[in-house]
Amino acid sequence: MRMSTDDQKNSIENQLSFIKGYAAAHNMIIVKEYKDIGISGLKFDNRPAIQQLLSDVINHQADFEIVLVYDMSRWSRSQNTKESRFNLYLCEKNGVRVICCVGNGAKYDSNPDEFSAEIRELFDLHDAANFSKNLSLRVFRGQCHLITLGFRQGGSAGFGFRRVLFDGAGNRKFILKRGQWKSLQTDRVILEKGPQEEVDIVNKIYQWFVYDRKTEREIADILNSESIKTDLDRPWTRGVVHQILTNEKYIGHNVYNRKSFKLKAKRVSNPPEEWVRKNHAFPAIVPFDLFEQTQDIIYKRSKKITKKQMIELLRKLLETKGKLSGLLIDEQENMPSSSIYRAKFGGLLKAYILVGFKPERDYSYIETNKNLRDMYPQILEQVNKVFKEYGSEIKQLSNGLICVNNGLNISIILSRCITKSPSNHQWLLRFDSGLKPDITVAVRMKPDNLNILDYYIIPHLAIQDDILKINSLDQFTLDVYRFDSLDFLYKSTTLIPLFKVS
Repeated sequence: MRMSTDDQKNSIENQLSFIKGYAAAHNMIIVKEYKDIGISGLKFDNRPAIQQLLSDVINHQADFEIVLVYDMSRWSRSQNTKESRFNLYLCEKNGVRVICCVGNGAKYDSNPDEFSAEIRELFDLHDAANFSKNLSLRVFRGQCHLITLGFRQGGSAGFGFRRVLFDGAGNRKFILKRGQWKSLQTDRVILEKGPQEEVDIVNKIYQWFVYDRKTEREIADILNSESIKTDLDRPWTRGVVHQILTNEKYIGHNVYNRKSFKLKAKRVSNPPEEWVRKNHAFPAIVPFDLFEQTQDIIYKRSKKITKKQMIELLRKLLETKGKLSGLLIDEQENMPSSSIYRAKFGGLLKAYILVGFKPERDYSYIETNKNLRDMYPQILEQVNKVFKEYGSEIKQLSNGLICVNNGLNISIILSRCITKSPSNHQWLLRFDSGLKPDITVAVRMKPDNLNILDYYIIPHLAIQDDILKINSLDQFTLDVYRFDSLDFLYKSTTLIPLFKVS
């Protein structure tokens, strides 16, 4: 049994009650219980109960022949369904069957003799994994929407600010202290100016930098000499001062999604085009013109150093630290800031490439997406041309939507190929549900992302989520919609003349 949050107070009890009923109905005796309480199902490694179960089975210390689970999502919500299936296989290999008690699972177990059972198992594991993924996506979209409304999403307030809690009706409740978080889903958090002494210090930092031409290190030394601590009650560093000098929240702008940490994956820095922002979301601490002067100084001081020198400094930092990051760059003395590297080289990634550093996250998709955007109008033009050759009437609507024969709205989307390994590729089909097309044509690209692999012709009624993932190792469930060309669509929409019969 497993439940992910303490809010599901009756989840374990409900699962156990149902399992006991199933066992009694099938003349089984329950001899042991395994419970993962308040633990996410995304990773097996973080779940002590199921780890113990697998250990008992593998080491032949299990005094049972069957494992009952409420449904497959209680076994796992792992995004790696192969891991979930492998753990089922370990049980089966050691003589222990895993049986689900509800839904389709009530009709199958891990016994490999029934092929249809294996198929249902695959579907259930896929659904369990997708639930977490889709939930994460919906939560992220909701957070982005709240940002555009001026609400704060996650993270500390920062020096000079305080997080203030409001209820769903917009009534102010109280200031959240460090380590405190909202407890009600309907509550909202906004930033307000903190104590006047902190606001004054922030302005002094900007004034020292702009008017007195002090460096970030010199400013940090002044603050430390006066025994002033950061908002995290730590000494000041060059990097912390630089962050204050470059963070747009000090002019009231709310910026979100600079970094991502979804579904227990590694934290990654996102490119600026993926940031979500709301300007003038809350009161500014620093005058806009002072902030602009600051950014201008930070940019201009980099002109004293050539690109070649910047790359050499970056290479030496990589040799010393073994890795690179924006914060690491900002902490270095006598080195341009990370924002200067972005401005000079068109992004940190491009500077990293020049010194042979490859971040854990692959950012090559940025260039690929640009190429696909350039390719899209050509594909759209070709599709329209062939429709007309088949005698169909075409009207070009907005956002890639075309109307065929004044009755059928078709959306054309491109899906780049994401290479996971030489034998494993992935495609994300991003549907624009706002257009409400009758049919979506998903153009799937080959691994080189230069040539078309095939097409998915998907009716609107078959689309349940805004994003659909296709994996080259596990895509048979959608084969009914796959075509090597669009001939079927062209022929299906051809007008057939009707003749009067007397």
